[in-house]
Amino acid sequence: MVDDVEKNLLSRVTHDLRTPLAVVHTTTSMLLNPKYQLSPEQVREQHERIRRNVELMNRMIADLSDVVTLRSGALPISPTRMMLDAALRDAVAAQEAAARDTGVVLSFGADSDVAKVDADPTRLAQLFQILIGHAVKSGKAGETVTVSRRTQGSRAQIAISDRGAGRAREDLPHVFDPTSSAGLGLSIAKGIVEAHGGEIRCHAEPGAGTTFEVTLPLA
Repeated sequence: MVDDVEKNLLSRVTHDLRTPLAVVHTTTSMLLNPKYQLSPEQVREQHERIRRNVELMNRMIADLSDVVTLRSGALPISPTRMMLDAALRDAVAAQEAAARDTGVVLSFGADSDVAKVDADPTRLAQLFQILIGHAVKSGKAGETVTVSRRTQGSRAQIAISDRGAGRAREDLPHVFDPTSSAGLGLSIAKGIVEAHGGEIRCHAEPGAGTTFEVTLPLA
């Protein structure tokens, strides 16, 4: 039996898929129509447009699959010992282009100690991409999105902060709900953190930006 949450999820994903699907349909139709005299460079641009939107649809479908898995239990992980700061640097580098497009500056800093964790590399990369990507989209042009890592006893604390619009206090208890305005990503991020024995929190004020704090056990 499909409950109300699942109905809302399906409705939301179906709605969100329509936009990239329409882009792919329109672009393909244009490429196949002989009345458009496109140069080789324009053809390459349209192929790239199709590729980006297909990747977007694949991410949406993967997110939906992850949320369904979370609703039936914890996400499966395959942990291995890894350097936490290297994973964070890779995630920051992956968001540099999006940050430039948004007009924000990405900054990363960490304690001088060596932080190792037993974690699933793919899931950890997914976690950091979700949170940093969310901060970049929410950030204000000309401001800095900061990513930091420090050690507290036997745990590592990662903070990702933007200086965007922030959130109302009454919205904070629901920020990780899959049907919230934040979308599926933050719900998946929470599931990834908890699968690694960690905790995630959101701190925000209207007009003062948002900070996500992730705590993970050190190896």
